[in-house]
Amino acid sequence: MIKGKRSLLANLLFQSKAYRGLKSFDSRTLVIFNFHRIRRDSSTPAVFDDGVFGPTQGQLHDQLRWLKENTGIISEAQLLDHAQGRIRLNRSSVMITFDDGYRDNAELALPVLRELKIPALFFISTQAIQTREVGWWDQIAYLVKNTRKPKIRLGNEDFDLSKTKTRAIREIQRWMRVRKAEETRDLVQNLAHACDVPIPGPELSSRELMTWRQIEEARTAGITIGSHTHSHRVLSTLSLTEQYEEFRLSKEILENRLQTRIRSIAYPVGGETDCHRETAGLARKCGYELGFSFQTGANWLDRLDPFRIGRVSAEDSVPLTCAAITLPSIFARSRYRKASAHSFSLYTTHPISSNPKEGTT
Repeated sequence: MIKGKRSLLANLLFQSKAYRGLKSFDSRTLVIFNFHRIRRDSSTPAVFDDGVFGPTQGQLHDQLRWLKENTGIISEAQLLDHAQGRIRLNRSSVMITFDDGYRDNAELALPVLRELKIPALFFISTQAIQTREVGWWDQIAYLVKNTRKPKIRLGNEDFDLSKTKTRAIREIQRWMRVRKAEETRDLVQNLAHACDVPIPGPELSSRELMTWRQIEEARTAGITIGSHTHSHRVLSTLSLTEQYEEFRLSKEILENRLQTRIRSIAYPVGGETDCHRETAGLARKCGYELGFSFQTGANWLDRLDPFRIGRVSAEDSVPLTCAAITLPSIFARSRYRKASAHSFSLYTTHPISSNPKEGTT
Protein backbone atom coordinates (compact mmCIF):
# COMPACT_ATOMS: atom_id res chain seq x y z
CA MET A 1 0.00 0.00 0.00
CA ILE A 2 1.37 3.44 -0.96
CA LYS A 3 2.54 5.23 2.16
CA GLY A 4 0.34 8.31 1.68
CA LYS A 5 -2.79 6.25 1.07
CA ARG A 6 -1.92 4.03 4.00
CA SER A 7 -1.74 7.03 6.34
CA LEU A 8 -4.93 8.50 4.90
CA LEU A 9 -6.88 5.29 5.43
CA ALA A 10 -5.51 4.92 8.95
CA ASN A 11 -6.52 8.50 9.82
CA LEU A 12 -10.04 7.99 8.43
CA LEU A 13 -10.38 4.73 10.37
CA PHE A 14 -9.25 6.41 13.57
CA GLN A 15 -11.09 9.75 13.31
CA SER A 16 -14.39 8.08 12.38
CA LYS A 17 -13.91 5.62 15.27
CA ALA A 18 -14.75 2.87 12.79
CA TYR A 19 -12.01 0.78 14.36
CA ARG A 20 -14.34 0.10 17.30
CA GLY A 21 -16.48 -2.04 15.04
CA LEU A 22 -13.48 -3.90 13.65
CA LYS A 23 -12.12 -5.27 16.91
CA SER A 24 -13.65 -8.67 16.22
CA PHE A 25 -11.60 -8.96 13.00
CA ASP A 26 -8.49 -11.12 13.37
CA SER A 27 -9.41 -11.46 17.03
CA ARG A 28 -6.81 -14.13 17.83
CA THR A 29 -3.71 -12.19 16.85
CA LEU A 30 -0.56 -11.03 18.58
CA VAL A 31 0.93 -7.80 17.24
CA ILE A 32 4.39 -6.94 18.54
CA PHE A 33 5.55 -3.36 18.07
CA ASN A 34 9.30 -2.95 17.83
CA PHE A 35 11.24 0.26 18.45
CA HIS A 36 14.92 1.06 18.11
CA ARG A 37 15.50 4.72 18.92
CA ILE A 38 13.25 7.43 20.42
CA ARG A 39 13.75 11.12 19.65
CA ARG A 40 13.43 13.83 22.27
CA ASP A 41 11.68 15.96 19.66
CA SER A 42 11.25 15.92 15.89
CA SER A 43 14.06 18.45 15.33
CA THR A 44 16.73 16.32 16.99
CA PRO A 45 19.47 15.72 14.38
CA ALA A 46 20.79 12.18 13.91
CA VAL A 47 24.56 11.94 14.31
CA PHE A 48 24.48 8.31 13.22
CA ASP A 49 21.84 6.33 11.25
CA ASP A 50 18.56 8.15 10.65
CA GLY A 51 16.85 4.89 9.76
CA VAL A 52 16.70 3.54 13.31
CA PHE A 53 14.80 6.51 14.75
CA GLY A 54 11.09 6.12 15.48
CA PRO A 55 8.63 8.36 17.30
CA THR A 56 9.40 11.21 19.63
CA GLN A 57 8.96 10.70 23.35
CA GLY A 58 5.59 12.50 23.19
CA GLN A 59 4.41 10.36 20.28
CA LEU A 60 5.53 7.23 22.11
CA HIS A 61 3.53 8.28 25.16
CA ASP A 62 0.40 8.84 23.04
CA GLN A 63 0.76 5.47 21.30
CA LEU A 64 1.38 3.46 24.44
CA ARG A 65 -1.44 5.17 26.32
CA TRP A 66 -3.85 4.35 23.47
CA LEU A 67 -2.64 0.75 23.40
CA LYS A 68 -3.09 0.40 27.15
CA GLU A 69 -6.62 1.78 27.00
CA ASN A 70 -7.72 -0.25 23.99
CA THR A 71 -5.74 -3.51 23.92
CA GLY A 72 -4.25 -6.18 26.15
CA ILE A 73 -0.50 -5.58 26.47
CA ILE A 74 1.28 -8.74 27.59
CA SER A 75 4.69 -9.49 29.06
CA GLU A 76 7.34 -12.04 28.11
CA ALA A 77 6.14 -14.23 31.00
CA GLN A 78 2.56 -14.24 29.69
CA LEU A 79 3.70 -15.09 26.17
CA LEU A 80 5.84 -17.93 27.50
CA ASP A 81 2.91 -19.27 29.50
CA HIS A 82 0.79 -19.25 26.34
CA ALA A 83 3.49 -20.75 24.11
CA GLN A 84 4.19 -23.53 26.61
CA GLY A 85 0.52 -24.34 27.22
CA ARG A 86 0.12 -23.10 30.80
CA ILE A 87 -2.45 -20.47 29.84
CA ARG A 88 -4.45 -19.63 26.74
CA LEU A 89 -4.61 -16.07 25.48
CA ASN A 90 -8.21 -15.68 24.35
CA ARG A 91 -8.09 -12.16 22.91
CA SER A 92 -5.90 -10.17 20.56
CA SER A 93 -2.74 -9.15 22.36
CA VAL A 94 0.08 -6.65 21.98
CA MET A 95 3.73 -6.65 23.03
CA ILE A 96 6.31 -3.84 23.13
CA THR A 97 9.98 -4.47 22.31
CA PHE A 98 13.09 -2.32 21.85
CA ASP A 99 16.25 -3.45 20.02
CA ASP A 100 19.97 -2.71 20.33
CA GLY A 101 20.35 -1.03 23.73
CA TYR A 102 20.37 2.65 22.77
CA ARG A 103 20.64 5.14 25.63
CA ASP A 104 17.38 6.87 24.67
CA ASN A 105 15.58 3.64 25.52
CA ALA A 106 16.61 4.28 29.13
CA GLU A 107 16.34 8.07 29.17
CA LEU A 108 13.21 8.60 27.04
CA ALA A 109 11.29 5.33 26.68
CA LEU A 110 11.70 3.89 30.18
CA PRO A 111 10.05 6.88 31.95
CA VAL A 112 7.00 6.46 29.67
CA LEU A 113 6.82 2.71 30.27
CA ARG A 114 7.09 3.23 34.03
CA GLU A 115 4.46 5.97 34.10
CA LEU A 116 1.96 3.90 32.13
CA LYS A 117 2.97 0.64 33.86
CA ILE A 118 3.48 -1.15 30.56
CA PRO A 119 5.68 -4.28 30.27
CA ALA A 120 8.35 -4.33 27.57
CA LEU A 121 11.34 -6.32 26.33
CA PHE A 122 14.74 -4.67 25.78
CA PHE A 123 16.92 -6.77 23.46
CA ILE A 124 20.60 -6.03 24.10
CA SER A 125 23.62 -6.57 21.83
CA THR A 126 26.31 -7.23 24.41
CA GLN A 127 29.42 -6.37 22.39
CA ALA A 128 28.29 -2.77 21.86
CA ILE A 129 27.59 -2.32 25.58
CA GLN A 130 31.00 -3.73 26.49
CA THR A 131 33.14 -1.93 23.89
CA ARG A 132 31.07 1.30 23.85
CA GLU A 133 31.07 1.25 20.05
CA VAL A 134 27.89 1.67 18.01
CA GLY A 135 26.88 -0.99 15.50
CA TRP A 136 28.13 -1.32 11.96
CA TRP A 137 24.99 0.33 10.49
CA ASP A 138 25.59 3.45 12.61
CA GLN A 139 29.29 3.51 11.77
CA ILE A 140 28.54 3.31 8.05
CA ALA A 141 26.05 6.15 8.26
CA TYR A 142 28.44 8.29 10.32
CA LEU A 143 31.35 7.85 7.90
CA VAL A 144 29.33 8.68 4.78
CA LYS A 145 27.59 11.62 6.44
CA ASN A 146 30.88 13.16 7.53
CA THR A 147 33.01 12.74 4.42
CA ARG A 148 33.78 15.86 2.42
CA LYS A 149 34.50 13.87 -0.70
CA PRO A 150 31.97 14.27 -3.54
CA LYS A 151 32.66 10.70 -4.67
CA ILE A 152 34.06 7.57 -3.06
CA ARG A 153 35.06 4.19 -4.41
CA LEU A 154 34.46 1.10 -2.28
CA GLY A 155 35.23 -2.32 -3.65
CA ASN A 156 34.43 -2.09 -7.34
CA GLU A 157 31.63 0.44 -6.98
CA ASP A 158 31.66 4.23 -7.19
CA PHE A 159 29.27 6.32 -5.09
CA ASP A 160 28.42 9.86 -6.13
CA LEU A 161 27.79 11.78 -2.91
CA SER A 162 27.40 15.22 -4.44
CA LYS A 163 23.57 15.12 -4.43
CA THR A 164 22.59 12.61 -1.78
CA LYS A 165 24.43 10.33 0.60
CA THR A 166 21.39 8.25 1.52
CA ARG A 167 21.77 5.80 -1.37
CA ALA A 168 25.38 5.08 -0.48
CA ILE A 169 24.51 4.51 3.19
CA ARG A 170 21.69 2.09 2.38
CA GLU A 171 23.67 0.19 -0.25
CA ILE A 172 26.74 -0.30 1.96
CA GLN A 173 24.51 -1.34 4.86
CA ARG A 174 22.92 -3.86 2.49
CA TRP A 175 26.35 -5.33 1.75
CA MET A 176 26.78 -6.04 5.46
CA ARG A 177 23.41 -7.75 5.46
CA VAL A 178 23.79 -10.06 2.48
CA ARG A 179 27.50 -10.78 2.04
CA LYS A 180 29.41 -13.41 3.99
CA ALA A 181 31.14 -12.17 7.12
CA GLU A 182 34.61 -12.94 5.77
CA GLU A 183 33.90 -10.65 2.80
CA THR A 184 32.82 -7.70 4.94
CA ARG A 185 35.11 -8.08 7.95
CA ASP A 186 37.12 -4.99 6.93
CA LEU A 187 34.29 -3.13 5.21
CA VAL A 188 33.92 -0.40 7.83
CA GLN A 189 37.69 0.19 7.97
CA ASN A 190 37.85 0.36 4.17
CA LEU A 191 34.94 2.79 4.12
CA ALA A 192 36.67 5.00 6.69
CA HIS A 193 39.74 5.08 4.44
CA ALA A 194 37.65 5.85 1.35
CA CYS A 195 35.79 8.64 3.15
CA ASP A 196 38.94 9.94 4.87
CA VAL A 197 36.97 9.99 8.13
CA PRO A 198 38.04 8.19 11.33
CA ILE A 199 35.75 5.49 12.69
CA PRO A 200 33.80 6.96 15.62
CA GLY A 201 35.48 5.86 18.83
CA PRO A 202 34.06 5.08 22.27
CA GLU A 203 34.19 8.74 23.33
CA LEU A 204 31.62 9.59 20.62
CA SER A 205 29.71 6.31 20.49
CA SER A 206 29.30 5.79 24.23
CA ARG A 207 26.76 8.57 24.62
CA GLU A 208 24.46 6.70 22.22
CA LEU A 209 24.40 3.44 24.22
CA MET A 210 22.92 2.27 27.49
CA THR A 211 25.32 1.49 30.30
CA TRP A 212 25.21 -1.71 32.33
CA ARG A 213 23.85 0.34 35.18
CA GLN A 214 20.98 1.63 33.03
CA ILE A 215 20.20 -1.89 31.83
CA GLU A 216 20.07 -3.09 35.44
CA GLU A 217 17.85 -0.12 36.40
CA ALA A 218 15.48 -1.00 33.55
CA ARG A 219 15.36 -4.62 34.71
CA THR A 220 14.70 -3.51 38.29
CA ALA A 221 11.89 -1.29 36.98
CA GLY A 222 10.14 -4.33 35.49
CA ILE A 223 11.57 -4.36 31.96
CA THR A 224 12.50 -7.82 30.70
CA ILE A 225 15.97 -8.10 29.18
CA GLY A 226 16.58 -10.32 26.18
CA SER A 227 19.51 -11.10 23.90
CA HIS A 228 20.13 -9.47 20.53
CA THR A 229 23.23 -11.66 20.00
CA HIS A 230 26.75 -10.48 20.83
CA SER A 231 28.03 -8.63 17.76
CA HIS A 232 24.73 -8.02 15.90
CA ARG A 233 26.12 -9.57 12.73
CA VAL A 234 23.43 -10.84 10.37
CA LEU A 235 23.14 -14.53 11.15
CA SER A 236 22.92 -15.74 7.56
CA THR A 237 26.42 -14.32 6.95
CA LEU A 238 27.88 -16.54 9.68
CA SER A 239 28.55 -20.26 9.94
CA LEU A 240 26.35 -22.29 12.27
CA THR A 241 29.19 -22.55 14.78
CA GLU A 242 29.58 -18.76 14.74
CA GLN A 243 25.82 -18.29 15.19
CA TYR A 244 25.83 -20.63 18.16
CA GLU A 245 28.67 -18.69 19.75
CA GLU A 246 26.80 -15.39 19.18
CA PHE A 247 23.79 -16.83 21.03
CA ARG A 248 25.79 -18.49 23.79
CA LEU A 249 28.15 -15.61 24.55
CA SER A 250 25.42 -12.98 24.67
CA LYS A 251 23.28 -15.10 27.00
CA GLU A 252 26.24 -15.83 29.27
CA ILE A 253 27.27 -12.17 29.52
CA LEU A 254 23.75 -10.94 30.23
CA GLU A 255 23.03 -13.59 32.83
CA ASN A 256 26.34 -13.02 34.61
CA ARG A 257 26.02 -9.23 34.63
CA LEU A 258 22.33 -9.05 35.53
CA GLN A 259 21.99 -12.22 37.61
CA THR A 260 18.77 -13.12 35.85
CA ARG A 261 17.67 -15.77 33.38
CA ILE A 262 17.64 -14.69 29.72
CA ARG A 263 14.82 -16.51 27.97
CA SER A 264 14.27 -14.57 24.71
CA ILE A 265 16.38 -13.65 21.73
CA ALA A 266 15.72 -11.29 18.82
CA TYR A 267 17.55 -12.22 15.61
CA PRO A 268 19.47 -9.20 14.21
CA VAL A 269 17.72 -7.63 11.22
CA GLY A 270 15.57 -10.76 11.33
CA GLY A 271 13.98 -10.99 7.90
CA GLU A 272 13.35 -14.33 6.24
CA THR A 273 16.69 -14.35 4.42
CA ASP A 274 18.70 -13.15 7.43
CA CYS A 275 18.88 -16.51 9.21
CA HIS A 276 19.56 -20.14 8.37
CA ARG A 277 17.00 -22.90 8.62
CA GLU A 278 19.00 -24.26 11.56
CA THR A 279 18.92 -20.98 13.51
CA ALA A 280 15.96 -21.92 15.71
CA GLY A 281 17.62 -25.15 16.75
CA LEU A 282 20.75 -23.27 17.76
CA ALA A 283 18.77 -20.79 19.85
CA ARG A 284 16.87 -23.63 21.49
CA LYS A 285 20.10 -25.52 22.19
CA CYS A 286 21.50 -22.43 23.92
CA GLY A 287 18.55 -22.43 26.30
CA TYR A 288 16.35 -19.72 24.82
CA GLU A 289 12.61 -20.27 24.89
CA LEU A 290 11.39 -17.56 22.52
CA GLY A 291 12.86 -16.22 19.28
CA PHE A 292 11.74 -12.95 17.71
CA SER A 293 12.26 -12.23 14.02
CA PHE A 294 11.47 -9.17 11.94
CA GLN A 295 9.19 -10.94 9.51
CA THR A 296 6.80 -8.05 9.83
CA GLY A 297 3.23 -9.07 10.45
CA ALA A 298 0.69 -10.22 12.99
CA ASN A 299 1.11 -13.59 14.71
CA TRP A 300 -1.75 -16.06 15.04
CA LEU A 301 -2.06 -17.15 18.64
CA ASP A 302 -3.57 -20.51 17.69
CA ARG A 303 -0.49 -21.52 15.67
CA LEU A 304 2.32 -19.56 17.26
CA ASP A 305 5.84 -20.85 16.59
CA PRO A 306 7.81 -19.72 19.67
CA PHE A 307 11.02 -19.32 17.63
CA ARG A 308 9.48 -17.50 14.69
CA ILE A 309 7.60 -14.63 16.29
CA GLY A 310 7.05 -11.71 13.90
CA ARG A 311 7.18 -8.06 14.86
CA VAL A 312 5.92 -4.78 13.40
CA SER A 313 8.02 -1.65 12.95
CA ALA A 314 6.61 0.90 15.37
CA GLU A 315 4.70 3.74 13.79
CA ASP A 316 4.90 7.47 14.52
CA SER A 317 1.18 8.07 15.01
CA VAL A 318 -1.72 6.70 17.03
CA PRO A 319 -3.92 6.18 13.91
CA LEU A 320 -1.33 3.90 12.27
CA THR A 321 -0.79 2.07 15.56
CA CYS A 322 -4.55 1.61 15.86
CA ALA A 323 -4.79 0.36 12.27
CA ALA A 324 -2.08 -2.26 12.86
CA ILE A 325 -4.19 -3.66 15.71
CA THR A 326 -7.64 -3.55 14.15
CA LEU A 327 -6.68 -4.52 10.57
CA PRO A 328 -3.38 -6.39 10.97
CA SER A 329 -3.78 -8.23 7.66
CA ILE A 330 -3.51 -4.84 5.91
CA PHE A 331 -1.41 -2.66 8.19
CA ALA A 332 0.83 -5.25 9.83
CA ARG A 333 1.55 -7.41 6.84
CA SER A 334 4.92 -8.74 5.80
CA ARG A 335 7.31 -6.48 3.94
CA TYR A 336 9.68 -9.34 3.16
CA ARG A 337 9.70 -11.68 0.19
CA LYS A 338 9.11 -15.34 0.81
CA ALA A 339 12.19 -17.24 1.88
CA SER A 340 14.14 -19.27 -0.62
CA ALA A 341 14.85 -22.92 -0.05
CA HIS A 342 18.09 -22.00 1.73
CA SER A 343 16.83 -19.15 3.88
CA PHE A 344 15.03 -18.79 7.19
CA SER A 345 12.76 -21.78 7.80
CA LEU A 346 12.51 -22.32 11.51
CA TYR A 347 10.40 -25.42 11.23
CA THR A 348 13.43 -27.45 10.15
CA THR A 349 16.36 -27.75 12.53
CA HIS A 350 19.56 -29.72 12.59
CA PRO A 351 22.15 -30.35 15.33
CA ILE A 352 25.48 -28.55 15.41
CA SER A 353 28.37 -30.48 13.89
CA SER A 354 32.09 -29.87 14.27
CA ASN A 355 32.14 -28.51 10.72
CA PRO A 356 28.66 -27.14 10.09
CA LYS A 357 27.57 -26.48 6.55
CA GLU A 358 26.87 -22.83 5.91
CA GLY A 359 23.53 -21.78 4.54
CA THR A 360 23.01 -19.22 1.82
CA THR A 361 20.99 -16.04 1.74
